[in-house]
Amino acid sequence: MKRFGSKVLIAGLLAGTTLFSGCYGSFALTKKVHSWNGEVSENKFVQWLVFLGLNVVQVYSIAIAVDALVANTIEFWTGDNPAAGVATRVEKNEDGTATIYRGDEVFTAVPVANDKVEIYKDGQRVGVAATTEDGSLVVTDERGVVRLNTKKL
Repeated sequence: MKRFGSKVLIAGLLAGTTLFSGCYGSFALTKKVHSWNGEVSENKFVQWLVFLGLNVVQVYSIAIAVDALVANTIEFWTGDNPAAGVATRVEKNEDGTATIYRGDEVFTAVPVANDKVEIYKDGQRVGVAATTEDGSLVVTDERGVVRLNTKKL
C-alpha cells in the first residue's frame, strides 16, 4: 500500500507541474515528427501508413515524452525550446520588403501582389508564399513543390 501511495504522489506532482505552471510547452519535437510525416508523400494513404508505423515503433510516444519531460521543461525555465531549432527574426524595411534572419541565413521577402510574396536568398528567388481564396497560406519552393499548406494543418 505504501508503494502505491508513493506512485500516486509522484504522478500527482508530475501532473501538478504541468497544471500549475501555467505553461505546458510548445511540443516542438512532436510537431517536427508530425510535420515530417506530412511531407513523406502527397498521398494521404501513404502518410497514414507511415503514421501507423511511427506509432508501432513508438516514435510519437518517445517524442511526446522527450518534449514533456525535457524540452518543455527547459522552455519553461529559459524561454527557449532546444527542439525548436534555429531562431528566426523578421525586420520590415521602408521599401515594403522584409528581411528574414534565420540562423546564418538571410532572406528577403518581396511583395508582388496583395496576396503573394516572393522569397529571395543571395539575389536568387527561392520560393513564393501566397494566400488562397479560402485564407490558407501556401509556400512553394522554386521548383513549385509545396513546402507548407496551412489548409492541411
